[in-house]
Amino acid sequence: MTLTVDTEFYFTELIEPLRARGRTDLAAAVEHVVAQYLRETGLKGMVRRLDRQYFEGRLTPGLKRLLARPAVPTRPRTFTARARA
Repeated sequence: MTLTVDTEFYFTELIEPLRARGRTDLAAAVEHVVAQYLRETGLKGMVRRLDRQYFEGRLTPGLKRLLARPAVPTRPRTFTARARA
């Protein structure tokens, strides 16, 4: 199910009447869809939707790895032989 700015209001309004009729299963499903839509607004949300729809969720982790800051280089360790007693 796909929500838009225009339809999100109507789905939100359905939750309480569904619960009042004893359809908690449908109310929970509508809540889940609305919550998912609200998490996916803006540019980040558009990228998440495209990733899920076309790349099966593989694009976002790859982008995170690609855009991650490189680790601060450390001084290479030097190993010295210790005298055995």
